[in-house]
Amino acid sequence: MTGGAPGVNDVNIVADTRERIVEEARDLYITEGLAGLSMRKVAERVGVTATALYRHFEDKQALLLAVVQTGFERFTTYLLRGLAGKTPGSRMAKTGEGYLRFALENPAYYRIMFMSMREDLGYDRFPALSKENLSRSFQLLVDRTRECQEAKLIRPGDPHEVAVLIWSFVHGLVSLYLAGHMGPLDRKPEAFARFYAAAQAEFLLGLHP
Repeated sequence: MTGGAPGVNDVNIVADTRERIVEEARDLYITEGLAGLSMRKVAERVGVTATALYRHFEDKQALLLAVVQTGFERFTTYLLRGLAGKTPGSRMAKTGEGYLRFALENPAYYRIMFMSMREDLGYDRFPALSKENLSRSFQLLVDRTRECQEAKLIRPGDPHEVAVLIWSFVHGLVSLYLAGHMGPLDRKPEAFARFYAAAQAEFLLGLHP
């Protein structure tokens, strides 16, 4: 049989190729930076022609957008694990744990999303829908903050501003670890995870009313 709509296998091949393209672009950005990221280099790493690559992404900016979107989609699934907590406090703790696990298991995405310049990633050129999707993950932290405030576990105040404060703390710990600045905890993920959990609990205790 010839012609007709693409079969399931064809769709899977296209999806697999697109995923490989995004992953190679991610890794190339990490190793060579924005200046070293090019459609030609990504095509070579994937093993396809530049023409084939352009069938998936119209230009480098569209490809980089796909990398960031993929990272945030994955990141959000980690943060959503926090909803399994039975109390506001446990949901906040589990959300923090999800943040750490994402960073440890997806360090390349984390570096791009949170350790790169926004201008390099072209955030100002992202479509409105993409910006809305990117902000969803932060809203999860704002929601956890608000319910902890309502349970009188965190002092009153603008939940958005308090969420930024909490994010700044955990991001600082994770970034230092990924950059190799945590001394005896470097390259010891589970030891760092224990330190992180204790530090997060102590920090949140300091936010009590």
